[in-house]
Amino acid sequence: MKKLFYSFIFAFTLFLSLAVADRAEASVLGTRENPFNAYEKTEFTFKPYFTSNEKQVELQLLELTTGDTANQIVQQEYNYNDKPQSDEQWLLFKYNLKHIKNSKDEQLAARDVIYNNQFSSDFYFSKNYRGIQPISTATFYGNLKENEVRNVLLYPGAQSNVYAGALMKKSDGYPLFRIRKSDGTYYWFTTDPKAFSVRSNAKSSYVYTGKAIQPSIIVKTPKETLKQNVDYTVTYKNNKNVGKATVTVKGKGQYEGVTRSFTFNIKPKSPTITTASNSSKYTITLKWKKVTGAKKYEIYYSYGGLNYYKYYTTTSTSKKINYVSRGYTYKIKVRAVYNSDIYTDSQIKAVKVTK
Repeated sequence: MKKLFYSFIFAFTLFLSLAVADRAEASVLGTRENPFNAYEKTEFTFKPYFTSNEKQVELQLLELTTGDTANQIVQQEYNYNDKPQSDEQWLLFKYNLKHIKNSKDEQLAARDVIYNNQFSSDFYFSKNYRGIQPISTATFYGNLKENEVRNVLLYPGAQSNVYAGALMKKSDGYPLFRIRKSDGTYYWFTTDPKAFSVRSNAKSSYVYTGKAIQPSIIVKTPKETLKQNVDYTVTYKNNKNVGKATVTVKGKGQYEGVTRSFTFNIKPKSPTITTASNSSKYTITLKWKKVTGAKKYEIYYSYGGLNYYKYYTTTSTSKKINYVSRGYTYKIKVRAVYNSDIYTDSQIKAVKVTK
């Protein structure tokens, strides 16, 4: 009867627990802090709407015309396009868009990638990530009509130049824009011709070594690779101890004012379990070594072919697992936790309950 009661308590604990999956950080390049350079060819998969299918595309900003030249082209295309005020200007974007593939052989609407709409501030952004709602967007009835963003449809394998015109404040400068990923997050792009992008061999996470971790980086514009301490400087923050490290690249000279950054995690070392035994009736005793940088420890177990479930959280280095069932083999691991994103698991210990 007592064994049945213990089994019920154990099963109820399993029912209340949630399985925990390891999480990795996002890619270094293409984030808001380290956007793609729009002037480089960039291939990506995107999903414009929740219910739509994924499409693989390639996008490159070939040219961005501003000032009087852009104003004249926009007026020539359609005389009723808005005339800019003294503090405004037309931005004329010329892209090359390629529809590489999708699983349903559907057409790609350029407007789903390049969302050039007057009534939305969810595509263009300032350098401070403020959404920019265009004052107006251009209509083309002249030489650019067939390639206007609203008119381009591409089957897989096709590509085309695509034009979009947005009237903005001169103070907005060269905008960033973003495109929705398949998972609902975004790829970010910069249109600043002087901007650079940062590539790195950095992994999303490293294990604590007690030494500073400095992944190598390459800083590029669409035309050249820049030189450290000549065109840019690099600083590392919190890159020794367990936690989140930040790498910041700041431009120098003609690149002054351009800043890019990315992060990586430093995880605690894997815990070492020193004792895992069926020490007394319906009880497993568990002990492990203290781990540098761990703020707490989480104990997980599995039995009977089930998934791992969290049993207990503690700041100690030992714990008794009660109400286990005789005759079962329990697989146990200890997680060293810095926070919900930064942690490391021990090796799994198997304990057969005989008492």
